[in-house]
Amino acid sequence: AATAYAASTDAPPPSLEALESERADVEAALSAKPSERAKILEIYRKGVISEIDVRTQMAEVDAEVSGLNTTLTEINRRISAARAAESSARN
Repeated sequence: AATAYAASTDAPPPSLEALESERADVEAALSAKPSERAKILEIYRKGVISEIDVRTQMAEVDAEVSGLNTTLTEINRRISAARAAESSARN
């Protein structure tokens, strides 16, 4: 699961390696969402859940995808900043 770094703390920012690991976790979670959608549709086709349940579940998956995409954008921004800082430190 993704963890948010609180800029207001005195703790050092996460390492580039930690950020890249976090990004991989978020990307893995995103890549699992199409199969979640397929499973929802499958149990609907089998008559296990109603159309209302499908709509509710799909909305939840959409919200999760949105949140993961927001997290991924922020992680990518932080990785770019960390790489820029590393590059500046070397020069």
